[in-house]
Amino acid sequence: AVSRLRESRDPSLHRLKRGTCLMDAMLEPVFSQALQRLAATGHHVPHDNLACALLLQPLMSGSSNLPLGKALANSSTRFSNLRFSQLIAAQTPDELFTHLQRALRLLDGKANPFDVARIALEWTEHGADRVRKRLIANFYALPDTGLQAA
Repeated sequence: AVSRLRESRDPSLHRLKRGTCLMDAMLEPVFSQALQRLAATGHHVPHDNLACALLLQPLMSGSSNLPLGKALANSSTRFSNLRFSQLIAAQTPDELFTHLQRALRLLDGKANPFDVARIALEWTEHGADRVRKRLIANFYALPDTGLQAA
């Protein structure tokens, strides 16, 4: 959805980029369009998670093949352990957005957009622990014990 906005030069993209809370994304037409497309394919995503994913996508100016955890660990201005702990401790998509927004700023927007979207969409009551484990394994370069594919 966001890539279409970039191509069309829709002003919604700029509003999403300046968004500071999940409600900002929910007010954009692209939000309801994405919800409808997901529902049509049988995917039901919590509204807060979709809003988080939509707000983060315009913040990415480049692409990387590295998962977000590895990118944060390998960046020239390394994400501190304290900030990483705060990211991992996020309880809601709103808190997650705040910490991921900070992380993307540190990376100058150069992140794997699919990994960032996956993190935002899967940070649910039932999926957040799996995502946390994957981020921890990537950040601390732990050996693959099935966490990478989780």
